[in-house]
Amino acid sequence: MSPSNFFSWEQQYKRTWEDASPSVTSFKQIAKKYDNRPLKRLTIKHLHIIIDTSVNLDHPDFHPFRFSLISILKEFHKNFTFRNKVSKISFSNLQLEYYNEPTTNLLEVCEKLFDIQDIIQRSLIMIDASTKLLNEEPAGIAKINSSKIFRENYKEQTGDQQKILKVKNTCLKEFLIISGSLSTKSVSSDLFHFIKKNNLKIHFISLGGEVSIFKKVSQTTGGKYFVPLNIHDFANILMEYCIPEILTSNFVSMIPLGFPLFSENENSVCVCHSTICKGYSCVTCGAKVCTLPISCPICNTQLISSSSLIQNIYYSFPLKQFSVGEGLCKICGLDGKWMCNDCKNTYCDTCDSFIHENLKFCLFCD
Repeated sequence: MSPSNFFSWEQQYKRTWEDASPSVTSFKQIAKKYDNRPLKRLTIKHLHIIIDTSVNLDHPDFHPFRFSLISILKEFHKNFTFRNKVSKISFSNLQLEYYNEPTTNLLEVCEKLFDIQDIIQRSLIMIDASTKLLNEEPAGIAKINSSKIFRENYKEQTGDQQKILKVKNTCLKEFLIISGSLSTKSVSSDLFHFIKKNNLKIHFISLGGEVSIFKKVSQTTGGKYFVPLNIHDFANILMEYCIPEILTSNFVSMIPLGFPLFSENENSVCVCHSTICKGYSCVTCGAKVCTLPISCPICNTQLISSSSLIQNIYYSFPLKQFSVGEGLCKICGLDGKWMCNDCKNTYCDTCDSFIHENLKFCLFCD
């Protein structure tokens, strides 16, 4: 019997990953391309991640488990803070209902996003707190409440808090809800009106399966809805939020920025934490803050460093794709496969990926 007449389970085992045919080579060439379109991207945004800690997230049929999310969230936090120096990130848990004993609801969490100045600057503490939260015993039912309490809180806000809301409307406010529940409670129609009125964008990652109300909320707000297939797919989806989004509207907001100088005088108190420490002096009002980037609590000027702003500009003007070339890599000395069109230097696959994905600029170009 010829080899072609054998059944599939009787034929010889093939090492398809070692195939050097043109089809595999062309696939590698396509995968190597980078998005180098000069597009307008959001420079400043607030990303608030809400984690479902209900009993549904601990069911054995739902993958990935909540214990597997901890390491991925830590890695995502490092990537987000590295790639978005002027953006802010925070964490909290989805509302849990302990059999008619409601705790913090989603809209109260949203309200805290508008004045989380102190919380945002301690994002490392928050990721540790969320890790502790995920390690606890799951309990309760996930619940997204109505906007009644949130509207009442808005009516009581006056004075400086209104100014803070006005300044923060110039940037994108995003929510990423990681849920393992297939149902929710107390979602009223006024929730959609409130979300659109306050320019909120809500994304969902449903670990258990597609939920109609979650998908509707994400579509209404212009967000994204994902159902990951496995733990690796979940990690890849989460990393998409590290890259600044493309602006689709022609509306442009002018935001005052300040580049403060570092002050070594420890005999003064910072206005953000009321502690005696070293810090930076606001270029507008002279108030002292301890970390950058931050919005000045006195005059609302966005204080950042020049290096942080430059790193965000690289996303709007990305490095061009290198052409195929030959020679030794200019950095490590290995066989080079890619050549810069400007300086004509050759790079290997590893160095080319590092330059395009991390540095965002060629090392030897003027």
